[in-house]
Amino acid sequence: MFLGYSNESTITQDENSQTQLSELKDTESGISVSLQLGIEKHKAGTERLSPYMGGYVDLSFGTSNKKEETQGPSNKVGYTQTKGADLGVGVNAVAGFDYYFAKSIYLGTELGFGLAAKLPMKKTAESVTFDANGNSVTTSGDSKEGNTTSIQLGPNVVGQLRLGWLF
Repeated sequence: MFLGYSNESTITQDENSQTQLSELKDTESGISVSLQLGIEKHKAGTERLSPYMGGYVDLSFGTSNKKEETQGPSNKVGYTQTKGADLGVGVNAVAGFDYYFAKSIYLGTELGFGLAAKLPMKKTAESVTFDANGNSVTTSGDSKEGNTTSIQLGPNVVGQLRLGWLF
């Protein structure tokens, strides 16, 4: 299981009272949750080497929130904000081995082949701008801008050695 949070803020304009500029920034944040459920079937090997085959299902969900500020009249700050989410699913077949260098401690690695898809969910956009009189104008609604659907088919290799403990 993986649970992650990201938050990034970038100043895009410094405040300057002489030129009547407000400080502007862009922010991006997101949450990621991933769960992998799988099974391994170990085959007969040697006393220390344990080869295996198996598979797993990968389920993931992610959210995103992006906000870009803009300069309006009379130092007013407007913005454009988009909020969305995506759903990911995948299946993988794997094969690997574990080498037991002590009774219950091993090093292992694996490779596999799989299919994965990432599907966008509902996305909303909101924008605050200003008319010629300096009054704020808010628009909002559903958006498809920036939606990406992907399907991947191919090999996956764990480019690392795993250190494990059998209990």
